[in-house]
Amino acid sequence: MQKKLKILVLSESYPGLKASSMAYVHSRNQYYIDQGHYVEVLSFQAEKDYHFEGVSVFTEKHFKKSGKIEEFDLVVSHAPNLKNHIRFIANQYWKIKNIVFVIHGHEVLKKLNYYPLPFSRLEKNQYNVGEWTNHFYDLLKVKILGFLCNHFLRSNFRLVFVSRWMEEQFSKNLNVDVAETSSVSSIIPNSVNFVFEQKQFDPNFPKLADFITIRSFDNPKYAVDLIVDAAKQNPQFQFHLYGQGTYFKHYECPPNLKVIEHFFNQKDLPALLNQYRAALMPTRLDSQGVMMCEMATFGMPVVTSNLPICHEMLNGFENVEYVENQNFLFDAEGFFAKVNSISPEKNKKFFAENTVIKELELFQTLLELQNKLNVMHINDIAYVGSTLLREQLKLNPSYSLFEMPKPFADFPLVFKFFGLFERWKFARVIKRKANFESINLLHIHFVSSAIWFLNFKNTIVVHAHGSDVRVAKWNVVRKLINALILKRADLILYSTPDLKDYFGSHSKKTFFLPNPIDCEAFFPKFDYVPSKDILLYSSLSEIKGADIAVLALNEVKNRHPELNISVLGFGSMKNELKLDAFEVLERLPREHLLELLLNYRLILGQFKVGAIGVSDLEAMSAGKILITYFKFNEVYEEPMPIINVSSKDDIVIAVESFLTSPNMYEPLKEKSRDWVLKFHGVSEVVYRLQKLYDLAQKNRQKGKE
Repeated sequence: MQKKLKILVLSESYPGLKASSMAYVHSRNQYYIDQGHYVEVLSFQAEKDYHFEGVSVFTEKHFKKSGKIEEFDLVVSHAPNLKNHIRFIANQYWKIKNIVFVIHGHEVLKKLNYYPLPFSRLEKNQYNVGEWTNHFYDLLKVKILGFLCNHFLRSNFRLVFVSRWMEEQFSKNLNVDVAETSSVSSIIPNSVNFVFEQKQFDPNFPKLADFITIRSFDNPKYAVDLIVDAAKQNPQFQFHLYGQGTYFKHYECPPNLKVIEHFFNQKDLPALLNQYRAALMPTRLDSQGVMMCEMATFGMPVVTSNLPICHEMLNGFENVEYVENQNFLFDAEGFFAKVNSISPEKNKKFFAENTVIKELELFQTLLELQNKLNVMHINDIAYVGSTLLREQLKLNPSYSLFEMPKPFADFPLVFKFFGLFERWKFARVIKRKANFESINLLHIHFVSSAIWFLNFKNTIVVHAHGSDVRVAKWNVVRKLINALILKRADLILYSTPDLKDYFGSHSKKTFFLPNPIDCEAFFPKFDYVPSKDILLYSSLSEIKGADIAVLALNEVKNRHPELNISVLGFGSMKNELKLDAFEVLERLPREHLLELLLNYRLILGQFKVGAIGVSDLEAMSAGKILITYFKFNEVYEEPMPIINVSSKDDIVIAVESFLTSPNMYEPLKEKSRDWVLKFHGVSEVVYRLQKLYDLAQKNRQKGKE
């Protein structure tokens, strides 16, 4: 069962004060309420609170007094202008759970580039788009709205365009790439009022005149001058024009055109329209043209302008005729000759089922995404991120992983600064993506990488892997950065037990998460007879104890020159160690590592800090006998099935013992894989991790309170 929503609708004006004012907003609200949702309207032009056809309409002062914006599930802003909507939203931003902007037209257009110039004889009014004040305001609004869309759109935000044309103009005027907003935008036309669904045009009803037009007289985009021309060109036909304005105080009205200064509520329009043979509704600019869509849906013959937006909206309606605005010519007699053969069957394009219901589905999806955990991994240290992700995608296919660029990563600290701009650019792109795609948790591998995401609005999990927190005493800058990051993090994970002591006052939000091992990838599918003897399966770096291992292996090689010994040929100590007696291997793609391991009888790991690494665990998963150093057996329920030594001499003794009595160590092969599956199997680790994510979300919520 869908949640019943509490919706606050922002509208510059609203029916009840002026009958035709933004009636399409009222139609939506009636449908929302009919579906069981709660709706309140803030009308910025309202001077007092009132009720209109079941909808509660309030002034801005009401919401300033009540201060209950946070109680609404979402705020829907229709035609969000700068002076009222954006100002109100900016003041209430941190209280608003979700925001939907419905883009109707003028609020994102530079009017001078779109709107026709005002009628020359009319006095100055709101339609004088050529005035410098209007032009300046338009430039200001598109700059500010464009900046907001480029920098502050988040996963709790949605854009609704009433037409594809409107989406294109939004992108063009605000300089916002449609591709960047596509994940948060939808094209949903305004719905027709329910009376146009329920009632049908009756061509046999007694007629008052031939053509009806309902327009604001003074706005040149509604082409009242073309109505006058149509009446002059067809003197044998009668035209009625409903609306308000001063146009006919300055321009001649032909005798067959009757002007009636009156507006109607939408529920009264079907009865009015039935008194005419057809609707004449030319336009010079529209983002949809709701009234012409209502008339066409009603089944009434409609004449409108031959503009792309009119075709986008009304193609498929058999009761519509298009005329050219330029060199305007309208043959009423020819039009009625065509109209007589039109089918009375209703076109449902603008029915609620294709419009408002889609909006409500969008609102529900928006709320569901807020409540659904959606994770983005940053970085793939030791393949931990990608291994976790493969399993997590079974839970949520929208989880993702992105690798931070690492320019100058292997250079001394002073040179690393040259790579900052590249990392900042990447982080900016990723934050935008996270904001657009409803990412509510960033899982950042390698502590210092989180510095770029401290202002991320939602949950941050920082995952320490070793060298990111083992910071040299003299590296004050790195220590300060880490301190800032650890304070901001909602949860801190560490991948090896030795890292526990690096988190000080943050211990309450710090947890050990064993490195996940893809045991399927590191499982021998068939019997494999090793052709070589010993492999040092760790990088040649100081933190891995490569110097200890290489000294031991050189001694073993001296005693047993027939042995085939290999080392991985990368790491910070590569050029410092004596490797002449060994086969030095190039870095291999991950998919070839199992084959590499299976090719050796004995595997050596790391011997410095006493923490087991991913490479050690991969060797165990492959069922290999492993000599390594581990001193944290208390974190596991069972001892690790390894040959556990740390000094050079002990390594030599262990290797020679294996060479002398290899069968004695066969049980380790059988136990190793089962042990890894139990404590480091990826499904087990992900199960623990999802619970830790829940804890991180709770920590985030507590922090906000």
